[in-house]
Amino acid sequence: MAIIATLFPVNQSGGQSPLDQAENSQGERGLRAVMPPIDSVIEFDTPAADAVLAALQIFPADNPWNLPVDQWPLHPRSDQIVATIGPDKPLRYNPDMAFVIVPPDHPRQDLVSVQYRDESDAGPFPLPANLPIEGWPATYRRDASLAGMTLEDVQRDRRELGG
Repeated sequence: MAIIATLFPVNQSGGQSPLDQAENSQGERGLRAVMPPIDSVIEFDTPAADAVLAALQIFPADNPWNLPVDQWPLHPRSDQIVATIGPDKPLRYNPDMAFVIVPPDHPRQDLVSVQYRDESDAGPFPLPANLPIEGWPATYRRDASLAGMTLEDVQRDRRELGG
């Protein structure tokens, strides 16, 4: 919890209720989830991960991202803006951008970055055994050129596919 408390202002008050009163930027009272304990690796697509993320206050309370905007007046060109985006287009997302939540005391390991070393953080990192890897296995199933390759083959670009 210490690392999360350092990175994010979280509610760690505990108590009987799973929700705690929190004051928003307009001075109104609202509900914010209480941070559950993180004592093991939590996969991203689980109710346990949802509970942790619901308790994080990503931006300060007075940040515009925390303001309710449903009652604000629309921009004069709102219809044109929406039409440009496409009101009937489906929501797109990247399903292979998964993550895990690790406890603060999770063992750390060195990781050697083969690309973008100057843009990468210095290690060591808390890397659990079930760490999801971007593009794997979803990209593998969509790209026939990767058939018969192991994850290590793909990572080391053994067929010189540019990855």
